[in-house]
Amino acid sequence: MLLRRLTQYVQEQNWGAVALDFINVVVGVFVGLQVSNWKEARAFDNKEMALML
Repeated sequence: MLLRRLTQYVQEQNWGAVALDFINVVVGVFVGLQVSNWKEARAFDNKEMALML
């Protein structure tokens, strides 16, 4: 779906839409990585607290 839409935008030379789709993908990946890192840090903190008790 995304690839088909992207190729349609490129064929129509709708560069604004291509840039917007690219930015959406980059932001989505960035947010996903941040959430993953946040979850891992919380798990580490919880494990650390359990060992201290």
